[in-house]
Amino acid sequence: LDEASLYGFADDASLIAAVDEAVAAFAQLKSEMPEFVALDEHEQIQRAQSGFVNFYPDDAVNPYIALAARGPWLITLKGAVLHDNGGYGMLGFGHAPLPVIAPWRGIR
Repeated sequence: LDEASLYGFADDASLIAAVDEAVAAFAQLKSEMPEFVALDEHEQIQRAQSGFVNFYPDDAVNPYIALAARGPWLITLKGAVLHDNGGYGMLGFGHAPLPVIAPWRGIR
């Protein structure tokens, strides 16, 4: 979503939580893997998926790396904010209720 569209959702608790989690995850990843963070998005995707069998055609692979997700909100490694109401809901376990994912994600 563009920045102007996001202003209407500025008080959405799920979006705020996703952004907060993404900020923390980005800081950790940047300290542990600065060379990976510095890559362009396409190269990040190629490296992150290297060694995995992907059963989807190339044009069906997400063109980003999800860093955090809550409810329908996804924050990418490059800072884009996406709103996803469909699909499998597996990205970052963001679509599942917090009590279900909290123990897996270390969320208190």
